[in-house]
Amino acid sequence: MDEVAADTRHILGVLNWITAARKPRNRDDWRKLLVEARARQGVVAPSEWKSKTVM
Repeated sequence: MDEVAADTRHILGVLNWITAARKPRNRDDWRKLLVEARARQGVVAPSEWKSKTVM
């Protein structure tokens, strides 16, 4: 459960950074900003996020 909570906090932190720092207008903007955030913080790839099951 702690791992899920940590992942959730991390993902929310990334989304907070994206929406506060930039104003994404479309899917391409979101994709670029997710790649940038991942590079800045060593985030796992979104495909890996989806593969985790949350209970």
